[in-house]
Amino acid sequence: MAARIFIAWLVGIVAYMFAMVISVYDGIMSVILQPLVGAVTSGVVVACAAPITAMLLRLSVVRRLSRTFLPAITAA
Repeated sequence: MAARIFIAWLVGIVAYMFAMVISVYDGIMSVILQPLVGAVTSGVVVACAAPITAMLLRLSVVRRLSRTFLPAITAA
């Protein structure tokens, strides 16, 4: 579970940094501050999404559907 949360956090940072690179570059301050903002933003989103996802997976309907349609995710 901790590995999945860490991977989700890293994916969030990469997506944030990609969006930053294609939209705005303000020099050295962007290089310093944007990774920090990306890490904090991703951390907040993952921290909010993890308990919601855990509660949803406890529902029997969602658990059944996830085993049927997403076997690779539930097997790991």
